[in-house]
Order: sequence, then structure tokens, then C-alpha cells
Amino acid sequence: MTIDRKLNRKIRLMNNLMGIPKDQTYSLQKDKGNKVTLMTPNEKVMTGSFSKNEMHKILDLYVKGMEDYKNRVRIRKQITRRRS
Repeated sequence: MTIDRKLNRKIRLMNNLMGIPKDQTYSLQKDKGNKVTLMTPNEKVMTGSFSKNEMHKILDLYVKGMEDYKNRVRIRKQITRRRS
């Protein structure tokens, strides 16, 4: 039951960006055929069953959104520090 290394790397990056402890991490579950599902740390289904290529695109969007959010928060903190 091997799942692509690139998918696992993106999941680890997502966990790091969200600051989730190592014992509670997002994971991938293999479904029928060549499909995978993204599971939350509470073992709830986060996405439906997608092929690996589709899951790559979905995880890219999740990671990009989190990175953008962190950058906006960082910029906002810098602006508020300058004002005070």
C-alpha cells in the first residue's frame, strides 16, 4: 500500500504550515483502484476519492492557500507594528 512520495511530502508540508503535532497529522487513505482520499487528523474524510494526479493538484492548491495566508498575516503584523 504505497502512496506516492510527492503526495506524502505535500501532506507533511501542509501539516507544518498548519502547526499540527506529529501525532495528529493529515493522511492519505488508498481507495479502490488507483484512487486516494485525504483524511483529517480525526480520521474524517476531507476530500472524495481522486486519482493521484488530481490529488497532486488539490494538495498544491491547499498548500498555496496556506502559504498565501501566512504571508498575509506576516505582512499585516509588520504593518501594525510600524503604526504603533
